[in-house]
Amino acid sequence: MAVDQYRVKFRSDGLGGWVDYEEQALTLAFPWERTILGFTVEIPLSKEWNDFCDLNNALAAKSRRAIILNRIGKAAAREYWGGIYSIGEREIDVRRPSILRILERWRKRAN
Repeated sequence: MAVDQYRVKFRSDGLGGWVDYEEQALTLAFPWERTILGFTVEIPLSKEWNDFCDLNNALAAKSRRAIILNRIGKAAAREYWGGIYSIGEREIDVRRPSILRILERWRKRAN
């Protein structure tokens, strides 16, 4: 799998679980949990990222934090019915879309 080829998988365990990010020979796992408005993926602080990569034997990920987190955010939003995501310093916050947005998507699929 090339660097531009990746996979984001969600594993559930109760009201949370793990998000697995995979590309080539690296895998990074991030815990997630449900919130009232959607769910949150916990991520290491910027200053902790290199240590996190070292612990996970993911040296190729060291300089690519923003790319990887955006990929996870996009996949998480798709997983959550086209939700909206934002990346903070400690978390990726994924919020469910409005009911109007969901109905619009259903309408487009029906046509």
